[in-house]
Amino acid sequence: MRILRSHMFASTVLVIALAAAPVLADDDDDDDRKSVGKPLQKIEKAIERLENFQLPEVESTREHPSSFFVGPKGEVRVISGEITALASTTMSVKVWGLTFAVNTGRAQFTPQGAQANLRVGDKVNIKGSIAAATGSINATLVHALSSRNRMVDELVNLINRLIEQLRELQRRAGLPVTPLPTPPPADTTAPTISSVTADNLTATSARIRWTTNEAADSVVWYSTVTPVVTASPTPSVSSVALVTSHELTLTGLTASTTYRYIVKSKDAVGNTAASSEASFVTP
Repeated sequence: MRILRSHMFASTVLVIALAAAPVLADDDDDDDRKSVGKPLQKIEKAIERLENFQLPEVESTREHPSSFFVGPKGEVRVISGEITALASTTMSVKVWGLTFAVNTGRAQFTPQGAQANLRVGDKVNIKGSIAAATGSINATLVHALSSRNRMVDELVNLINRLIEQLRELQRRAGLPVTPLPTPPPADTTAPTISSVTADNLTATSARIRWTTNEAADSVVWYSTVTPVVTASPTPSVSSVALVTSHELTLTGLTASTTYRYIVKSKDAVGNTAASSEASFVTP
């Protein structure tokens, strides 16, 4: 009997592996009687460890390796997960290459105070439980470890303060004053849309998918006439979540009909891209 610790499907579990060693060992009485041997003692110790297993705390300022823990009653801890998508009361968090849907409507946010202060790419710890019906995580606490946007802002402010102190010292010493740095150009580049496809076609629905090279929202405008006008009253479906892999489902369609569509994506600062017009036929 040997006890192994292994990672299985993004969770830390204690695996009790049976080896060639028997559970009962000869007691050397020459009468072939057996007694409880060391392998069984190892099982008892393993069970004791499981009973005493404690999930990690999430309110820590240290950034640990990405980890995902599930307790015996469905309790969940995500350590150093990366936010890949954000909406009003949900987020997607990636751990070990796996992405988990997280419901945050009832979660407390520390130290940020609100989900609106988080951005795609931030690292977070999450405390919550597994929703049995969907497999998503119902978060009760989201603790921000690092905010890329906040850290960049703080660094820029620090550099500006140091430059201003240097300029003041130069003025006092009668030296040429260092010029202020030129601010970086504003982001005016729209997302790049690629891999636009229509699949999962039924008589009344279709799924539209595409990708962008940066996080952006999702809109599909569709019509039975061409060209498709990307404005009301043309029907559309949309999502405000900022993601790079986009997926929206059109419903209420008519069988054996050709539909034309255009997808659009807008990044965090408002740069918008649109695809060329494409089409599909419902079965």
